[in-house]
Amino acid sequence: MKKWLILIFLFGLISCSGSKENESSLHDSVLTEAQMEAVMFDMYMTEALIRQKEREGQNNVYYSEHYYTLMFEKHKIDTTILFRSFDYYCARPELIKRINQNVQDSLIIIETNLGPIEN
Repeated sequence: MKKWLILIFLFGLISCSGSKENESSLHDSVLTEAQMEAVMFDMYMTEALIRQKEREGQNNVYYSEHYYTLMFEKHKIDTTILFRSFDYYCARPELIKRINQNVQDSLIIIETNLGPIEN
């Protein structure tokens, strides 16, 4: 499942140059900017958790499926909505850049507040 999600994410980013669809037809089938930020934040955090489990020698396939399933349930979305949302925002580079910058800023704040991690 992790491979599919990574492919979905990459496909969405690659399709940034796609055509813009009718705004009203997409309104109900894409995430709002705030929702997209929250999903992208959780995707980054999910990947970090999976990488940590992998470093600990855990079964990352199990954890990938488990954590991504929880993430989709938390946001009440599926891959279709995620694809549409990536397509929508990637067709609007100024929006996806702002969303990604906000997500990165949030991650930096969390990292700063956590301080150095001791082994």
